[in-house]
Amino acid sequence: MKPKPRANRGMAVVTVMILIAVLFLAGTGMALTLSSSLHTVDVLAARNAVHYAAESAVARGVAAASQKPPCFVQGGPINGLFFTAACQPPLHDLAAKSLKKWSLPGGRLQAGCQSYPLTGPVTESDEFGAAWTVIGWGTPAGSAAVTVWIDDHQLCDAQPSSPSLSPAYVSATADQVVLHIGVTGSAVEFGGFVVRAAEPGHDTIVTVVGRAGLEVDEADMALPAGGVKFWNTVLP
Repeated sequence: MKPKPRANRGMAVVTVMILIAVLFLAGTGMALTLSSSLHTVDVLAARNAVHYAAESAVARGVAAASQKPPCFVQGGPINGLFFTAACQPPLHDLAAKSLKKWSLPGGRLQAGCQSYPLTGPVTESDEFGAAWTVIGWGTPAGSAAVTVWIDDHQLCDAQPSSPSLSPAYVSATADQVVLHIGVTGSAVEFGGFVVRAAEPGHDTIVTVVGRAGLEVDEADMALPAGGVKFWNTVLP
């Protein structure tokens, strides 16, 4: 027995409705995928801009330090980000050949105090004349305070009374290098950074820093009697 024409029309309508629903769901899925991909591209582009801005600031800082310009400069933008160049007194009477580095990754720190011993027991080979680092971080406005310092103590038992400002340039005379980071209030997001130490000597070591957001790119300049020497930057 053949189906009635009206029944055929009803089945066709149902089929068309199902097909429309399937196409709608497929289109929605494609739109969401495309939106997610575009968001990922925007995030990566923003990160690259920050990264290259920090690198460019280092290049400018190296050129400026070589020519001994004024120690405070504001300018930009570099990749859309403005920069500030400021100078700290150079670390004199250090041996550039004995420069030692410890690279520490960035990440989130909760409230409390973390200590990072970077050397073992003091021996003749690791009695440093000075240790220093530059570190940047970001916090929700007014919700956290950060203190960064270096000393010989294994625990956070000599915390300075005044909190640090980001980016913080921290130096100390230390036989053993122990980095301390104290956080009060909410969690804090840190960028990766490098701690340096050197044995006493007769050279001058200058660390050039380029900062954009949480990224801190660095290069070391040694000023020995034979002329200027450079080390590579930190970021990949």
